[in-house]
Amino acid sequence: MFKRLKKAYIAIGVLLLILGVVGGYLSANTSRLKPSAQNHLDEQIRNKHLFCTEQDCLYYNSETGATEGFAVLKGYYKEYNEKAWGTGSTCDSLVVTGGSDELINNFKDLISMGNSVNRYDENNNLLINLDMTKLDLALKQKMLLSSVLNPVELGVLRETGAGREAPVCGSFIKILYVK
Repeated sequence: MFKRLKKAYIAIGVLLLILGVVGGYLSANTSRLKPSAQNHLDEQIRNKHLFCTEQDCLYYNSETGATEGFAVLKGYYKEYNEKAWGTGSTCDSLVVTGGSDELINNFKDLISMGNSVNRYDENNNLLINLDMTKLDLALKQKMLLSSVLNPVELGVLRETGAGREAPVCGSFIKILYVK
């Protein structure tokens, strides 16, 4: 529990440091903007609502309509076959059993709105696609060995999706760590 809190405080500290540096840069460099440009920039900053808990540090990006940032997800690896655009693919996914409620609900909302990148399996479990090609061998092995009885914890960065025509096995998250 203490280690998780420590990680959460470190993540929040890093995020606040980044926001402080960006905010300082913006305040020092936006005084030269025309009033209309300044208003647009102020609106963009106001539209980023930061939500930080022990499980995540996310914000809503009003430009993309996506929740973005760092989160923890728990679950186990599952491979599934998907057919789209006339071709079949084998996709890597995480069967989600816990973690950031904010991010989990965001993915569920996307599915309910018709986004087909992530999905539910035959048992109505949330499946989130993973890009396993960017993991080193040790982390990939941890993922592949996970199961219902041996779940993993992932630290992930939720990235803005590719938009329309995303690859059939596309992923909206970057895996930062596997425990």
